[in-house]
Amino acid sequence: MLGEEQCFCDMGGNSGETPEENLTWRVFPARSHPQKAAIAVLIIALFCGFVLWRFSSVVWVVFSGVVLFLSLARFFLPTTYHLTPTHVSFTFLGVTRSRAWSDFHRVEREGLGVFLSPFETPGRLDNYRGLFLLCGKNLSEVLDFARRHIKEKSQDAES
Repeated sequence: MLGEEQCFCDMGGNSGETPEENLTWRVFPARSHPQKAAIAVLIIALFCGFVLWRFSSVVWVVFSGVVLFLSLARFFLPTTYHLTPTHVSFTFLGVTRSRAWSDFHRVEREGLGVFLSPFETPGRLDNYRGLFLLCGKNLSEVLDFARRHIKEKSQDAES
């Protein structure tokens, strides 16, 4: 199993891509921030205790615990990101989602990650249509990779 935040280059498989053309990393926020994870587990346990006290039903306790855990799943479970010259993809809970670089027009550094937006200027729909890449320790590398591919795309459109 990979560590809490690990970045590695993919060899590109049979597609003829060089290792520098792909960037793959995994982030596991709960392992990176054990104190925050402990607080989150404590809050879930306290809420489940309240539900048990209030409703005296183990079914409701299990249901509320599962719902709270799933609402925080991005924090508790690892996500793997993969950037290639043609697309951005991420895998979470065994499901891989992918979007082409041509879908994005703007790159911004935000906190511990990189935000990719389909709009050239900031707007109200950014949070619904954009993609946030949680980077961990390789923030500058991911930011450079994204800027390079979105810049290349815009230069190709001008030609």
